[in-house]
Amino acid sequence: MKLVQTLIALSLAVLPASLAANVIPPSDDYRVVRVEFNGTVTSSITDNIVVRGSDGSVVPYTGPIPDYPFNTGDAIIIGFDTIVPTGQAIADGIVPQSADGIYSFQIGPRPEQLDQFPGTGSFGNFYGNGGIADTGTYGTDGNLNIVYDANADSYSLGLLRDGTSGATTDLFGIGFFDFPFLAYDIATDRLFTANIVDLFPSNSGTALTGLSATEGRIPTTIFNFNGSEFLGGTPVGALQDGNIRFTGSWNLPIFGQNPTPVPAPGMMVLFGLGLGLIAARRRKAATA
Repeated sequence: MKLVQTLIALSLAVLPASLAANVIPPSDDYRVVRVEFNGTVTSSITDNIVVRGSDGSVVPYTGPIPDYPFNTGDAIIIGFDTIVPTGQAIADGIVPQSADGIYSFQIGPRPEQLDQFPGTGSFGNFYGNGGIADTGTYGTDGNLNIVYDANADSYSLGLLRDGTSGATTDLFGIGFFDFPFLAYDIATDRLFTANIVDLFPSNSGTALTGLSATEGRIPTTIFNFNGSEFLGGTPVGALQDGNIRFTGSWNLPIFGQNPTPVPAPGMMVLFGLGLGLIAARRRKAATA
């Protein structure tokens, strides 16, 4: 899946906001496993800032830069809770048994749908540092799996297709969460920090894109305004590619690039978000 423009459209399993505060397994057949990425920013929104001039041209910004939580070298933490089957689910026949005791649970359905889709998992409750916050809307492109080893009763992170550092094809995507951006007001010649949901209340947020087991990015831009009129985005970052990039590791060890899957349903229907800010190419998730 190749991302374009400023935000991301993923194959979505939307979870109602009422379920966002507490993701609770519906029975002993499921448990919550917390997944967290800890890393360091390697390319920031503040590395190379360009804004729209009064004549509509794109020009370098030379004024004061406000405090921003994710400058190059800063720490970044992004986490969420997954709901995945347990050994009890296998014993109860909810999940088909695997000969080697290894199971790959594709993240997708809403929590209340897990009984309809055996062999899959769900997620919610985004959190993080620097203003990262849950928005109550969740989606994944289908390439993120939680692998369960029934022999050791342990969980790990599984990715469905290979990823190469710097590759144009993304390994997996997961969202949506609130995130701080920079915005520029031509009328006052002021650059300021604001979260995406504050700037655009009807927006569901942005998403994490995993480029490999240790690298990721968050699509971003400088949002340009003339007073209250939105004028569009301008590229940011050292590569001027509209991304904050980071390296680090997940709290769940990487099990392998191609874990043995169990039968799983097709992914949720694809749809794009509004505001005219989002465009994406959609790729079908690998089938189990």
